Amino acid sequence: FKQVILLLLVFLAEPVFAQQAGKVIPKASNLKVLADLARKHQLPIMLMVSQDHCPYCVLLKNDILNPMMISGDYVDRVIMAELVTDVGGSITDFDGKTISPRDVAVRYNSTFSPTLLFLDANGRQVRKRMVGVNTIEMYGYYVDESIDAARKTIRSR
Repeated sequence: FKQVILLLLVFLAEPVFAQQAGKVIPKASNLKVLADLARKHQLPIMLMVSQDHCPYCVLLKNDILNPMMISGDYVDRVIMAELVTDVGGSITDFDGKTISPRDVAVRYNSTFSPTLLFLDANGRQVRKRMVGVNTIEMYGYYVDESIDAARKTIRSR
Protein backbone atom coordinates (compact mmCIF):
# COMPACT_ATOMS: atom_id res chain seq x y z
CA PHE A 1 0.00 0.00 0.00
CA LYS A 2 2.85 2.39 0.82
CA GLN A 3 4.35 1.75 -2.61
CA VAL A 4 1.09 2.69 -4.31
CA ILE A 5 0.87 5.95 -2.37
CA LEU A 6 4.51 6.74 -3.11
CA LEU A 7 3.94 6.06 -6.79
CA LEU A 8 0.86 8.31 -6.81
CA LEU A 9 2.84 11.10 -5.14
CA VAL A 10 5.55 10.83 -7.79
CA PHE A 11 2.99 11.05 -10.61
CA LEU A 12 1.20 13.96 -8.97
CA ALA A 13 4.45 15.83 -8.37
CA GLU A 14 5.85 15.22 -11.87
CA PRO A 15 4.10 18.20 -13.52
CA VAL A 16 5.52 20.47 -10.80
CA PHE A 17 9.03 19.16 -11.39
CA ALA A 18 8.59 19.47 -15.15
CA GLN A 19 7.42 23.07 -14.85
CA GLN A 20 10.31 23.96 -12.56
CA ALA A 21 12.71 22.52 -15.12
CA GLY A 22 11.02 24.49 -17.93
CA LYS A 23 9.60 21.32 -19.43
CA VAL A 24 6.00 22.32 -19.91
CA ILE A 25 4.68 24.35 -22.79
CA PRO A 26 5.35 27.99 -21.86
CA LYS A 27 2.72 30.71 -21.89
CA ALA A 28 3.15 33.13 -24.78
CA SER A 29 3.97 36.60 -23.50
CA ASN A 30 6.12 37.95 -26.35
CA LEU A 31 5.45 36.72 -29.88
CA LYS A 32 8.25 38.96 -31.21
CA VAL A 33 10.83 37.03 -29.17
CA LEU A 34 9.39 33.75 -30.47
CA ALA A 35 9.51 35.14 -34.01
CA ASP A 36 13.16 36.18 -33.62
CA LEU A 37 14.04 32.65 -32.45
CA ALA A 38 12.03 31.11 -35.28
CA ARG A 39 13.77 33.32 -37.83
CA LYS A 40 17.25 32.64 -36.43
CA HIS A 41 16.79 28.85 -36.42
CA GLN A 42 14.36 28.55 -39.38
CA LEU A 43 11.74 26.84 -37.22
CA PRO A 44 7.96 27.02 -37.16
CA ILE A 45 6.08 28.33 -34.15
CA MET A 46 3.37 26.02 -32.82
CA LEU A 47 0.98 28.24 -30.87
CA MET A 48 -1.68 26.49 -28.81
CA VAL A 49 -4.77 28.68 -28.46
CA SER A 50 -6.35 27.71 -25.15
CA GLN A 51 -8.60 28.82 -22.33
CA ASP A 52 -7.91 28.64 -18.63
CA HIS A 53 -10.68 26.18 -17.71
CA CYS A 54 -10.74 24.07 -20.88
CA PRO A 55 -10.62 20.33 -20.11
CA TYR A 56 -9.55 19.46 -23.66
CA CYS A 57 -6.70 21.96 -23.40
CA VAL A 58 -5.53 20.26 -20.21
CA LEU A 59 -5.79 16.87 -21.91
CA LEU A 60 -3.77 18.08 -24.90
CA LYS A 61 -1.08 19.60 -22.68
CA ASN A 62 -0.82 16.62 -20.34
CA ASP A 63 -0.95 13.86 -22.95
CA ILE A 64 0.79 15.43 -25.94
CA LEU A 65 2.47 18.83 -25.59
CA ASN A 66 4.16 18.59 -22.18
CA PRO A 67 5.59 15.14 -22.99
CA MET A 68 6.92 16.66 -26.23
CA MET A 69 8.67 19.35 -24.16
CA ILE A 70 9.98 16.83 -21.62
CA SER A 71 11.37 14.53 -24.32
CA GLY A 72 13.70 17.21 -25.67
CA ASP A 73 13.13 15.78 -29.16
CA TYR A 74 11.45 18.93 -30.46
CA VAL A 75 13.99 21.58 -29.44
CA ASP A 76 15.41 21.76 -32.95
CA ARG A 77 12.09 21.12 -34.73
CA VAL A 78 9.56 23.66 -33.43
CA ILE A 79 9.07 26.55 -31.02
CA MET A 80 6.07 25.89 -28.78
CA ALA A 81 3.96 28.30 -26.75
CA GLU A 82 0.46 28.50 -25.29
CA LEU A 83 -1.79 31.50 -25.92
CA VAL A 84 -4.38 31.66 -23.11
CA THR A 85 -7.24 33.80 -24.42
CA ASP A 86 -9.60 34.16 -21.46
CA VAL A 87 -7.44 35.52 -18.65
CA GLY A 88 -7.14 39.11 -19.84
CA GLY A 89 -3.93 41.07 -19.92
CA SER A 90 -1.78 41.71 -22.94
CA ILE A 91 1.20 40.27 -24.78
CA THR A 92 3.71 41.55 -27.31
CA ASP A 93 2.67 40.81 -30.89
CA PHE A 94 4.95 39.83 -33.78
CA ASP A 95 5.43 43.51 -34.67
CA GLY A 96 6.40 44.49 -31.11
CA LYS A 97 3.07 46.17 -30.34
CA THR A 98 0.88 45.29 -27.37
CA ILE A 99 -2.19 43.16 -28.08
CA SER A 100 -4.63 41.02 -26.11
CA PRO A 101 -4.29 37.24 -26.49
CA ARG A 102 -7.95 37.17 -27.52
CA ASP A 103 -7.26 39.56 -30.41
CA VAL A 104 -4.42 37.33 -31.60
CA ALA A 105 -6.80 34.35 -31.64
CA VAL A 106 -9.46 36.36 -33.49
CA ARG A 107 -6.90 37.40 -36.11
CA TYR A 108 -6.32 33.71 -36.90
CA ASN A 109 -10.04 32.91 -36.65
CA SER A 110 -9.09 30.56 -33.83
CA THR A 111 -11.41 31.30 -30.95
CA PHE A 112 -12.22 27.63 -30.34
CA SER A 113 -10.01 25.88 -27.79
CA PRO A 114 -7.79 24.06 -28.15
CA THR A 115 -6.44 25.07 -31.53
CA LEU A 116 -2.87 24.53 -32.70
CA LEU A 117 -1.54 27.17 -35.08
CA PHE A 118 1.60 26.58 -37.15
CA LEU A 119 3.22 29.93 -37.93
CA ASP A 120 6.37 31.30 -39.50
CA ALA A 121 8.53 34.08 -38.05
CA ASN A 122 6.22 36.70 -39.58
CA GLY A 123 3.13 35.22 -37.95
CA ARG A 124 1.80 33.72 -41.19
CA GLN A 125 0.16 30.31 -41.07
CA VAL A 126 2.35 27.73 -42.81
CA ARG A 127 0.19 24.69 -42.11
CA LYS A 128 -3.52 24.12 -41.62
CA ARG A 129 -4.48 24.65 -37.99
CA MET A 130 -5.60 21.74 -35.83
CA VAL A 131 -8.92 22.50 -34.11
CA GLY A 132 -10.13 20.53 -31.10
CA VAL A 133 -9.17 17.05 -29.99
CA ASN A 134 -10.94 14.11 -31.54
CA THR A 135 -8.73 11.01 -31.17
CA ILE A 136 -6.01 11.64 -28.58
CA GLU A 137 -4.31 8.35 -29.51
CA MET A 138 -3.58 9.66 -33.03
CA TYR A 139 -3.14 13.32 -32.14
CA GLY A 140 0.62 13.11 -31.59
CA TYR A 141 1.05 11.65 -35.05
CA TYR A 142 -0.93 14.51 -36.61
CA VAL A 143 1.07 17.08 -34.64
CA ASP A 144 4.34 15.54 -35.88
CA GLU A 145 3.07 15.56 -39.46
CA SER A 146 2.07 19.22 -39.15
CA ILE A 147 5.40 20.21 -37.61
CA ASP A 148 7.33 18.45 -40.38
CA ALA A 149 5.19 20.05 -43.10
CA ALA A 150 5.57 23.50 -41.49
CA ARG A 151 9.36 23.07 -41.29
CA LYS A 152 9.49 22.04 -44.92
CA THR A 153 7.46 25.08 -45.98
CA ILE A 154 9.68 27.46 -43.99
CA ARG A 155 12.93 25.98 -45.26
CA SER A 156 11.76 26.05 -48.88
CA ARG A 157 11.30 29.84 -48.81
